[in-house]
Amino acid sequence: MGNLLQAKPVRTNESERCHRNTREVLVVLFFNTLICTLVAVFIWRFFQGDSEQSFLFSWVYSQCIGQTICIASLVYSHFLKQHSVQSKFARVFGYCLIVPLGFYLGEVLAATILSNPVVTPNDGHIFWNSLLVSIFVSLFSVLFYGTWSHVTTLKLAAAEESARASRARLSMLQAQVEPHMLFNTLSNLRSLIDSDPIKAQRMMDHFVDYLRATLAGSQHDTASLKEEFELLENYLSLMEIRMGERLSFNLDLPKALNGLQVPVLILQPIVENAIVHGLEPSIDGGHISVVARAADAFVEVEIIDTGVGYHPVVQEPTSGFGLQSVRERLQTVQTDCEVLSISSPAENSTVGTQVTIRFALIKQPAFETQT
Repeated sequence: MGNLLQAKPVRTNESERCHRNTREVLVVLFFNTLICTLVAVFIWRFFQGDSEQSFLFSWVYSQCIGQTICIASLVYSHFLKQHSVQSKFARVFGYCLIVPLGFYLGEVLAATILSNPVVTPNDGHIFWNSLLVSIFVSLFSVLFYGTWSHVTTLKLAAAEESARASRARLSMLQAQVEPHMLFNTLSNLRSLIDSDPIKAQRMMDHFVDYLRATLAGSQHDTASLKEEFELLENYLSLMEIRMGERLSFNLDLPKALNGLQVPVLILQPIVENAIVHGLEPSIDGGHISVVARAADAFVEVEIIDTGVGYHPVVQEPTSGFGLQSVRERLQTVQTDCEVLSISSPAENSTVGTQVTIRFALIKQPAFETQT
């Protein structure tokens, strides 16, 4: 299997803001073009003849005037944002100047394109009707775009609030996981220092690597699947020293999936849950297997244990870092995660529990057969 599509790059806030502003400008210009075309059709049908030449004249004048006013309004709006001007008077006064000025400049541009004389107030109702239509359409556009911009701002605020809630949940998760690991590990180290110094040293090495990984992950919302598996290896190695022969494990991550971005610390709580509720209650302990594999447009990660099994009615997870916490994070974090499923006993087995998470790829993964 060859290289899969790697994770999408993390954009900076500045880059995201630039892309969002560009997209908004293009949308405004597109809808303004449609509005100007509708105005041209209206004028052509009700105030001019039915000839194609009359429609062409109406369309050119409408586009030149409408786009001039629109572009000037966008520039002025950008100027107000750049200088953090919140005054409604400045906004209204500016638009009151932009409309007649844009109307005049648009008239001049259209007359130049069509080789016509510029329409002036001396031309009577033609000039004044055109100006009134421009004012009416500009007022409608301001109301329409203002409402649309307000709705867009509310959606962005809701998305940012959801991201903040996700980060708060992650911080709470880390605040509970790290002391939990710290006290258990230090307690075991204390007992091993005298009885088995070599094993104590191994435990300390794994613990240092585990803390380094969790502290690095606390700075980001996502981590690569490779980093998550490395975290699991250190965690399970610690648990293996603590539980002795009662715990064995294997991790299987194809190299092609190393770069896939997933929510940080999304796998460790599930593995810890499997140990606490599956293996530790069993006298003989058991085995934990964590396997990642590509399936169609998804990457599936399976956490399978051979413990006592999971009984939702009796063992509904209540800890801040159990399955319920993972479910909540998958509902709020901005990620491509699709499914969290639990089956007990595990598939093709009469014991244990299997937890499966499916992460959607950005595009269909491209497989290559290696020879």
